[in-house]
Amino acid sequence: MRSRRWLTLGIGVKRYILLIFVGTVILALALAMFLAFIYRTIDVPGPAGSVVYFMTLQFIEHPFRSLVVGGLGLAAVVAGAFLLGRTVLSVVVSPDDNIAETLYQSRRLQRGPRIVAIGGGTGLGILLRGLDGDAGQYVRRGMSFIDVDGPGHGATLREKKLYAPPDSERVAKAVIDYLVTRPDVDPDRIGLHGSSMGGYSGPRCATEEKRIKAVAVWSGAYHLVDDIFDYYPPIQDRLRWLMGAADLKEARERIKEFTLVGRAQKIECPLLVGYNHDDRVMDPRGAVRLYENAVNAPRELLDGVGHHEKRFDRRSFIVDWFAKQLKA
Repeated sequence: MRSRRWLTLGIGVKRYILLIFVGTVILALALAMFLAFIYRTIDVPGPAGSVVYFMTLQFIEHPFRSLVVGGLGLAAVVAGAFLLGRTVLSVVVSPDDNIAETLYQSRRLQRGPRIVAIGGGTGLGILLRGLDGDAGQYVRRGMSFIDVDGPGHGATLREKKLYAPPDSERVAKAVIDYLVTRPDVDPDRIGLHGSSMGGYSGPRCATEEKRIKAVAVWSGAYHLVDDIFDYYPPIQDRLRWLMGAADLKEARERIKEFTLVGRAQKIECPLLVGYNHDDRVMDPRGAVRLYENAVNAPRELLDGVGHHEKRFDRRSFIVDWFAKQLKA
């Protein structure tokens, strides 16, 4: 089964093997012409003539002589290519790696769908803290995954003091402006995944940034002052820090701007709203309100992907949904 992958169209191997083969044949023809010239114009006398007789296999009739020489040459080329490839690749891959599968996945990712991931209230990058259905699941389905260390997250927050903005569409615009400059990105297949507070900022990005072709979130939210600040008081001081507010009173006023009220209807791309009916951090009613108000988006509501119990049958649902929407 592993060897069959070499037969897959488009992995960029067979065409170059064919090119090497054609070049080798041309060189062989040139050498054959030269030897034929020597053979026909120069008479080698004495014992040396016997050596030439045996070296040129004149004791074998045509066309069997050509078949023997050709078979030996082909075996040498195949063995040499195999041994050279094994020697060169040994410094970059392990013996257990499936080289054909690696090449195949690399080709699939070229100009394939890109998933932009936006994290939430932990202040950590998604890949740093671990994400259900991590980047590997996207790669295995032919998609690439970029984790945005934007304002309110990771080093951007801790080192540069860039705090989370309510208008997250500005962040999405900057990321997508970069992505579309890359030759390996298909600008018509960019999706966005949001988690936790990203359940608000992900859909907010899609209200203005129409280059986003699909949005999926877990712990979807509609109005953060209700859905997380008042719903789960233990997180209030962390939210204050993420927004750069001086105290909780200022934080509560700032977070009122983190809202999809009057904006959700601007979402037009496919939208998957995940939530947990028993979410202890994000009010699941916010996800329902988001779903109900995003009236212009082809949308789905998914229970089992939130801050509380995560159902195992939902782990790959979002990834499969993106693969379907972006035609991975």
